[in-house]
Amino acid sequence: MVYPTCFFAFPPEDGGAVPSTCHAAIQATDLRALITSEDVWTKYEKFKFNKEHANARECPHCHHVQVSAAANPTISCDACRQVYCFSHSNAHPGMSCADYEKARRAEDKLNHAKISQIAKFCPGCKSPVEKSAGCAGAQMSEAAVGKPSFAHKAMMFLFRLALCVIFGPPALVLTLACSALACCCVPCLISDRDSAVSAFLGCFCVSGWVFMVPVVIVLALPFLPFVLVASYFWPEWMQQFWQNQNEGTEAEMDVPSVAARGRGAEADLSGPYQSV
Repeated sequence: MVYPTCFFAFPPEDGGAVPSTCHAAIQATDLRALITSEDVWTKYEKFKFNKEHANARECPHCHHVQVSAAANPTISCDACRQVYCFSHSNAHPGMSCADYEKARRAEDKLNHAKISQIAKFCPGCKSPVEKSAGCAGAQMSEAAVGKPSFAHKAMMFLFRLALCVIFGPPALVLTLACSALACCCVPCLISDRDSAVSAFLGCFCVSGWVFMVPVVIVLALPFLPFVLVASYFWPEWMQQFWQNQNEGTEAEMDVPSVAARGRGAEADLSGPYQSV
């Protein structure tokens, strides 16, 4: 602060909550009485001189400050006699300002082209961001893009929830839906044993089958090429294999149970050996 003012706060008048501040200008003599360090006082005088004179420039070699005309960009220091530029200091010794600006524009063009190749621009603040490691996600600081509002957070939460429901595991969604629909069969389970068994096999097992379908598909995929190759090169053998499997299944379904055979044998008994 080059021109400091008094920051003493008076107590609020008439019961007000905001106190009044003095804001009286502090004189340079008062500052000099308080500042005992010569280095600090020299820096203060330099900053004050630069603020009061728009054409004041500091020599990059000896740090001497002098006022020069902007029409003539070449400045010769009064202290060390070194030459420097009014606009660019000692950035281009032996080169004119026009040539230096042209070289700067070409360099900036190359820099922007390289940045566009290796960096992505933030959709919020448009700042280039380069990511060299980690996951693909990136988040800018709140100071750069601003703190998101509550409505923005709510919309992002609903959007992520919709993505999870739509593109999430379909088997889990179907399992939950089938389990909820199976609750409608609870009266059937309570009324009769036969209807309870049929309801369980017809409703409650649907969710289990739906949940197991992805697992079965994943486990069967490694064997699918072998089945296709065998069906193409040995179709008779594959046909005979599936026919034997079907015949075995039908035979198991036709064989009566031991309890049924026992009841049939007891029914065939006559005379005193007849079952009571």
